[in-house]
Amino acid sequence: MSLAFFMRFISVASALSICLIILILWPQDKEYVQVNPISEACSFVSHHIFLDDELVRPWHKRCAEIAQQNLNLDLSYQRQQFRLHLSGLNVSHLDLFEPQEVKNIWSENKKSTGILAEFIDGQLIVVEVMPGSSAVKSEVKTGDQILSINQEAPSPHLAQEISGEYIFDRKGQKLTLQIEVSELVVNEKWQVSKISDKTAHLKIPSFRANYFSKEDLVEMSNQLKSYKKIILDLRKNQGGNFVSGLRLLSVFFCGPQSLGYLIRPKFPNLPKVNMPDDLNDENQLDLMNKSYYMNLQSFSNYPCLTQSLSLLVDHETASTSEMVAQALKDYRGARIFGNPSGGKLLVGVWYPMERLGTGVKISVPEAVYQTKRGRQIENNGVHLDEVLDYRREDFEKGVDTWLKNVLSKF
Repeated sequence: MSLAFFMRFISVASALSICLIILILWPQDKEYVQVNPISEACSFVSHHIFLDDELVRPWHKRCAEIAQQNLNLDLSYQRQQFRLHLSGLNVSHLDLFEPQEVKNIWSENKKSTGILAEFIDGQLIVVEVMPGSSAVKSEVKTGDQILSINQEAPSPHLAQEISGEYIFDRKGQKLTLQIEVSELVVNEKWQVSKISDKTAHLKIPSFRANYFSKEDLVEMSNQLKSYKKIILDLRKNQGGNFVSGLRLLSVFFCGPQSLGYLIRPKFPNLPKVNMPDDLNDENQLDLMNKSYYMNLQSFSNYPCLTQSLSLLVDHETASTSEMVAQALKDYRGARIFGNPSGGKLLVGVWYPMERLGTGVKISVPEAVYQTKRGRQIENNGVHLDEVLDYRREDFEKGVDTWLKNVLSKF
């Protein structure tokens, strides 16, 4: 055996020994996890969400497992699985959104049949037909019962979003109509209408910032000041800008009134601040990201309305609109009628998730709202004074049952 061959043999044996030692010393109880966009998203949610770590830890572990199991599958499928797993935390304002969904949420252009329907005594009844929609062109009327959609059982969601053959019952007569989903410009600005010489109906479909400038609130006040009673309608209002809600409350409180707090439990070392009178969403979120606790109160220098108030809410009333409703009950003695509200009053912060796909975004609830009196609206909703039921025969006559009921009790 030559000296060169012997030295080469020693080098190879040494290298194998080192590899063997590494394998022996490598921790056997730790599973190697390849980092991928979904597992990163799991960690992101766990870090930012307001829930206690003890509650989130099992969810995070399972989330990472799902990410590994689906690692080699199509990214769109991985997003679907991640989105399903998000629902396991059972909190509002936590969801992953595809690019088109993001566009739809932040735009007043909606794709819809124009049919708004509710189950009344087990029957799906049309309660509103949106202007300019396919439903209007097909002469759908309030009070019509939807028997089927494309020969399938109907639901309120399907009635808004599915094109096809609709079979209706109209006072005992069956009608078959073709309804198409089309793009609608939905007007979400507040509206004042006269119910009687003494009572006005103030409908607020949304708390979008662009409808709550100081000029808007002066205009609203001028339209309402001649009435003695106001029915504030927050049905189907899913929230919006917090400052928009505070500005509306400023009109009815006629000055500053502390209402409650936004608390970020995971960041107790950050400062406490007051929510400024600034409608800019980005400024609000930037300030929130720098604070642990944000005090919410109404503002000075707005018009003042002192009329008696009653409120209408339903299962779609959520977020900022729930804050407004509960505050008016607590500090203005307003009575609240309707159905239990959504119980969805957390602050969801939106983040781009480009590694999950171009234009994909996630909303993560980082703060919980608590009233000054210690009540949490999340999962509880606002405190109702009376539950109301709709009547089909009223809608067949073009009459809103709930408005009629509240007017009789006002």
